[in-house]
Amino acid sequence: MSRKVLRTKEELESILTSGGLELAESYDSSKSYPKNLYLLTKCKICNTEAHYRIAYIIEKTDLGESVCRACYWNAWMRSSHPIVHITSGNSFNEYSAIAKAYGYKLVNVLKDGSIDNTDTILLVVCSNCGKQTVKRSSDISFKCSCQTHLNTAAHYAPKITREVLEPEITYIQKTFLSIKEAKNTLCADVPELLEAWDDERSPYETTVCPTNWSGMCPGDGQYRFKCKHGHHPYAYPYTYLELGCPACRSQATRGTGLFLTDTNPEIASEWLREKNGVYTPYNIRDNSKRSVWWKCMVCSYEWQATPRDRQRKDGQMCPNCGKIQGSIAWIYPKLAEQWDPSNSDSPWCVRPSTKLNVPPLWVCENNHTHIYRATVVSRIHGAGCPECTDSHKSRIELKYFDAVQKKIRTARSGARYNFNNFSYNWSIDISFCIHGQKFAIEYDGEYWHKGRRDVDKRKSSELLDAGFIVIRIREANLPSLYIQSPSYYEIFVPANDSDFENNKERLITCITRIFTDQM
Repeated sequence: MSRKVLRTKEELESILTSGGLELAESYDSSKSYPKNLYLLTKCKICNTEAHYRIAYIIEKTDLGESVCRACYWNAWMRSSHPIVHITSGNSFNEYSAIAKAYGYKLVNVLKDGSIDNTDTILLVVCSNCGKQTVKRSSDISFKCSCQTHLNTAAHYAPKITREVLEPEITYIQKTFLSIKEAKNTLCADVPELLEAWDDERSPYETTVCPTNWSGMCPGDGQYRFKCKHGHHPYAYPYTYLELGCPACRSQATRGTGLFLTDTNPEIASEWLREKNGVYTPYNIRDNSKRSVWWKCMVCSYEWQATPRDRQRKDGQMCPNCGKIQGSIAWIYPKLAEQWDPSNSDSPWCVRPSTKLNVPPLWVCENNHTHIYRATVVSRIHGAGCPECTDSHKSRIELKYFDAVQKKIRTARSGARYNFNNFSYNWSIDISFCIHGQKFAIEYDGEYWHKGRRDVDKRKSSELLDAGFIVIRIREANLPSLYIQSPSYYEIFVPANDSDFENNKERLITCITRIFTDQM
């Protein structure tokens, strides 16, 4: 099936049936079903209702893998206990509080992990988007995909307060005449013309449209009118009947003119009022060739240029400091506040689309001691301080971090480092420094690190070369990295955190022994 859109109920049911599912929502024949659409489905084996994308169902079916995540995780844990749907009790209340902390509402506890010392399987609904999914208790801290980046571009971007309005109505035509009818109709017989007539010539002797119009010279045949706003325009009667007062029409559209303050607020904010006299951004158009004075909002440098030239590519910079138009500091002022002063470029000289050779440094808005590197694009799209966020950090990893931080207050979670020998801007699960010696602790869960031995080995080697003592906590099903170095240690733990207290003590003892040996 090559189409990207499913159009029939039979096609949909065929895909769901092959994945062991059935539709748990009503089918709407009036809409198409693109393959990236989430459907509420029901597992035919365990009766668990959850949302899955159509493309995801097709992918897992082709791999021969169970689509229902409840069935998949239960089989992956080699549990002999079936999926149940617990909706009350101590276990439900405990995990309900955990789910709420990460933006979910608990629907059911599908399997209580305390029965067989495995992970608990939960059915949760995202409080933000309403998507119902199956989660392991160890993965619930990753949050829903819609909450991964709560601080999206809209968070930093200036709020748009302008809206497109309908133009003000200045005239309503009530009498409609064709050219032929107008040639045989007197102005006095048309109420709109008679009411507005203000000419010395009589409307009782003047037709709406002259019979010899095509042979008249410009200006001939125009008469003086008076509108309700006091204007006295000269116009052809037929034209006035159709369009009304030309002065009123002009005033109605004056506010939509291309004045500088409307078309380019950034340039308008640098207008030097003291030297430009009666001219302001409100009465000078953006394509004006008049030479006026400007004052840079960054360095206060003053210079002369035309509005037209300032909007050209070579005229957008301040001649003194190089400040450009459309910079991060202008478009995303809150983001610019987090720009680290040690960066070689100013936020006034970098546009949102600029790709820098080295990602700039940022200062965390919550903790100014956290300084990290991130690309401008990722920051605009919501990426925040890696140490302050819980996103992309497993629950067990955070438990080990809490245990280490109780002993070493300077420990950091998810801090990024970028030494010269690094092939990547590595993020370290737990890192700290004691008397000049750097420590890096990594937790390697089987789910995320299976098949990533080469990456783990490369990261460990680069950390060792950078002077770190590396401790890897690896789940028992993962193989050793076999790194031969006096600064490298491995601690193997069970695939779940059932014996966490003992494993925590093993880690603390290892750190203490290493530090003692170093002394």
